[in-house]
Amino acid sequence: MKTLIQQLGLNQKFEKHLFEGIRKGDLYLNEIINALRIAKELKSGSLNSAFIAPMQSGKTGTIKHLCNLILPAIDFLDQHESILFLTSMTDTDLKNQNISSLEGFDSNIYVMPMHKFKSYGVSEVDKLNVKLIVRDEDQYGCGKESSFDRGFFNNARKLLPNLPLLSVSATPFDVLDANIKGHKIDIIHGLRHQNYFGISEMIDQGMIKPLSENYEHFQVQEDKSFLSKEIKISIAKLQNSQTGFGVIRCRNTSQAVELKTQLSSLNEKEIEVIIVGCKKEADQGIKDGLSILYRKIRVERKKVILLVINALSAGKDLKKLKSEVRFIIEIRSRQIANCVQGLPGRVCGYHDNREILIFANRRILDYYSDFESNPDLFNNEDWITELFFDEKINSMTTQLKLQTEDKEGYKTPIESYFEINVQDLFTPQGEDLLSFLEPKEYTRLLSSFAKEQYDNTKRLMISQNEEVQIRTASNYRKYNSVYKNWDKQEGDDIKGLFNHQNKQAKYGLLVSNFPVHDPRNEIGFCGVKLFIPGKSIHVNNLSKTFNTSMYLDERKEVE
Repeated sequence: MKTLIQQLGLNQKFEKHLFEGIRKGDLYLNEIINALRIAKELKSGSLNSAFIAPMQSGKTGTIKHLCNLILPAIDFLDQHESILFLTSMTDTDLKNQNISSLEGFDSNIYVMPMHKFKSYGVSEVDKLNVKLIVRDEDQYGCGKESSFDRGFFNNARKLLPNLPLLSVSATPFDVLDANIKGHKIDIIHGLRHQNYFGISEMIDQGMIKPLSENYEHFQVQEDKSFLSKEIKISIAKLQNSQTGFGVIRCRNTSQAVELKTQLSSLNEKEIEVIIVGCKKEADQGIKDGLSILYRKIRVERKKVILLVINALSAGKDLKKLKSEVRFIIEIRSRQIANCVQGLPGRVCGYHDNREILIFANRRILDYYSDFESNPDLFNNEDWITELFFDEKINSMTTQLKLQTEDKEGYKTPIESYFEINVQDLFTPQGEDLLSFLEPKEYTRLLSSFAKEQYDNTKRLMISQNEEVQIRTASNYRKYNSVYKNWDKQEGDDIKGLFNHQNKQAKYGLLVSNFPVHDPRNEIGFCGVKLFIPGKSIHVNNLSKTFNTSMYLDERKEVE
């Protein structure tokens, strides 16, 4: 900490103020160190930075101290300038939570919902003299058509090129992926406080129990309904407690309504079941769903089961209610971010409740725990591949998908390739490059570029030689295999593109015979591309990431 203070040029009086605040308990060591780390990046001129720290570990406190204490002290922010804090979620309660925590008479921070920033971003930045934008819960809603991407990168950043952006998240996989692929983002890893209780600690203490892959809250057999054993165990735990509540996530409102009916046999005086959601069938809206718990548990001394649909996701802080949680059942299982940031993430933080029974996708939480302790795992192909093939995880965040790179088996990688434009095909040099074609075959190849041929609905056969396989663009009416595969390169599997009746060709030729400016020409190139396969090899399963986040929209590259 002293080193950071010195690097930022802060004086001894300020240093003494920080240590005195930490000693009194007004400031927390991890939040101050994290704020100093971020300030160092901003002072060095970083325009894109990301602050990564565990759920409920003090990220909001870090931003508060950064903006109101550290940045003014290093002259990054003067009394007429401000920080814009963007809350990305549509949850009004979360917005109000952020306003309560960050705004105030003595604060430099303004909290703004994403939709308002999209509409008025530049004018608000100008009116409030914004020096920095902080984007909360970065893993949600960022992409080519997102409110933030259009409001910031397509608008504010273009008009204000030196306006820095600080993103905040506990599941920053899209940021890390973009960084690996060449988009410069300065990563600040948050320091964990020694008293922090998170996913790793829950796993170590045996609090997390696995849900089966085909888990259902209840099943109907012979006109009778049976609650899952997990729900029965959870209810028994709640019944044996003096007070408290449990939370069960449901897929949709109709499932929640049916589950409430199944739970109707409970003693209503002892346990009350409440549906929290946005549909009219819910008992409480997302905004009021938590506020009534204090009264139900502390005043009325009731035990409560919350059935939530889209509530209790990233960012929502249960605060003192964490001590009253007896069980949670999180059914999300196909995306790391929303599974971890869901119900398990809501009971992370600083509290003494070690009796919470957590049913969730244990394997996802194991992988996240490994990542949390070693973020470099994200660079490990085996870690990504196991998630995709073994755990059936199809996305890391909303904007970072997992796809198949290789499937276990034999592949024939492309050894070399080159392109020849249509003009060169009509020269001796072009003919020499394709000397494996018979003279008649070469003549038919050239004729394919004639207008009467590429407009002809009859398929053109250039070669019937099994060692030479040719795909011609004009032969396709819908899914044009020529253009869909044109970008294949060395190492890609040639199998499937140039094979017929399981026989592998020695030469593969894609023919783009539409003129460059013809709307049917999807690549802007007229000519041929020759592929030469290498030797067949055995490969293991391998997955890859596909990033459509605001940092690196790979859809643009495909287009």
